[in-house]
Amino acid sequence: MKKRTSSLPILVLVAVVALVLGSFGTATAAGLTAGKVKKIATKVVNKKAPSLSVAHATTATTASNATALNGQPASAYQDNSTVYSITKTVTSTSSTITIPLAAGNYNVGYSAYLSGGSGYSGCYIYKAAGATTNLLTADDESSSTSSPAFSAVGFLPVAAGETVKLYCFSATTWVTFTNEPIQIIVTPVDTVTSGTLTAAKGSAARN
Repeated sequence: MKKRTSSLPILVLVAVVALVLGSFGTATAAGLTAGKVKKIATKVVNKKAPSLSVAHATTATTASNATALNGQPASAYQDNSTVYSITKTVTSTSSTITIPLAAGNYNVGYSAYLSGGSGYSGCYIYKAAGATTNLLTADDESSSTSSPAFSAVGFLPVAAGETVKLYCFSATTWVTFTNEPIQIIVTPVDTVTSGTLTAAKGSAARN
């Protein structure tokens, strides 16, 4: 086995020096030079190397990481978004899409291009059970709009037993293209803090 004689970390040298000085006694220690101590320390470490182990260091590091991550694996802190793409090939004035969400908190965004649609059109997310308020709404009441596009993003809490759906509609029939599908992006949220803002009064100039 090839012995390693490269420079040692300072903490190891300090420990070895203490061992060496303990072996020779204080009377001999006064005559040691830095070079002699390093040479002796290297020999001692090489002699003890076969019996040294870092198994407990690995265990300690793993335990420390687990505590720092609040008991969660590192993968729990990586982005975990799900992207759904839906192509609507059958013409109709509306379409309802169920988003498979378990109970929890989410950031949800969607985009939809209603090819052929016109008149009063829009998209919104709603819950089939529980809260009845429409969420993430985007609509257009203009009768002159042709093939409108809608998008929205926001925070969405989902309780047990609630079914979340995206509903898109138009006064005339519409479809989506394969290269421009309806897209829904869902990202789970672990911690949510509520805040409030105060709207400033309108003015002629923005500051």
